[in-house]
Amino acid sequence: MNPPDKKSHPRQDALGQIGVGWSLVIEFLAYVGLLGYLGHRLDERYGWDGLGLLGGLLLALAAWVYRVLRLTRSSWK
Repeated sequence: MNPPDKKSHPRQDALGQIGVGWSLVIEFLAYVGLLGYLGHRLDERYGWDGLGLLGGLLLALAAWVYRVLRLTRSSWK
């Protein structure tokens, strides 16, 4: 006897997508918090007048965009 086809329910698909979206938001906040803090510490240590913070925030944005692109790459094909 063959098992029934496992078709996902539309509500479960939507909840899974919401979960992925929230995980990306949390990752972005973690990147911004960590790299922004490290950039701020570099500013304090070397007296860079905010360039370390700016660099940390730009690096956080680049890391997050890279993560999103890797996550969505399979949907492009």
